[in-house]
Amino acid sequence: MIDDPNFSLHLESRWKQTYPDDCEQYTFIDDGRDVTVILSAQAHRIAPADLDHFANLRVELQLQAETNAARVFGRPATIYEPIVMPRP
Repeated sequence: MIDDPNFSLHLESRWKQTYPDDCEQYTFIDDGRDVTVILSAQAHRIAPADLDHFANLRVELQLQAETNAARVFGRPATIYEPIVMPRP
């Protein structure tokens, strides 16, 4: 169970958490399926009128970075759906 200030998550017991150097990142592995999941969240103070623009830009930049890293390291990356949720 993760109880981060930005989100919470409960995974089945087959997922084992590893502890990367980045304290804003959570990494879980499922050895049985050879799957790694990396989660991160960042808080930003954004004016409500700018929220959609900022969120779309942030998602686009993150997807580009993940695609480039996958290519450089020769590891496939699958990003199913970026989720952006405004919080108070």
